[in-house]
Amino acid sequence: MILKIINAIFISLIHSFLPLLLGLIILFSNNIVVLSITASIIFLIIITNYLFCDCPITLMEDKYSKNKFSMIDLMAKSTINLFGERYKKSDRSLFTLELLWTSLLLTTLKILVILVFISFKTNTFLKCILK
Repeated sequence: MILKIINAIFISLIHSFLPLLLGLIILFSNNIVVLSITASIIFLIIITNYLFCDCPITLMEDKYSKNKFSMIDLMAKSTINLFGERYKKSDRSLFTLELLWTSLLLTTLKILVILVFISFKTNTFLKCILK
């Protein structure tokens, strides 16, 4: 019994820290290699979500928690309205994929903006025009 509670708490902490750390990397990193690795990790998470039809960590949370309530349910229930309706547990996989695709899009957009700034900085033609 106590082992199940410890497992549920541990899995919930992992599930909380993984998106938080990925979000911090996306926000504060300007290294293209780090952002590319982060985008690859997010893409692998998207693939696993498609294969399992839900987040594997969320499925583990459902298995070990007493009330079958995961971290994503807690976050989404108080904040998100999907398509004008309140959050329902049946929409959880859709909500998770929406968040993952949005984070992958933001990561890719940030990489492209950094590449544009690098291109402007090194392009001699643009330097001549701007002088």
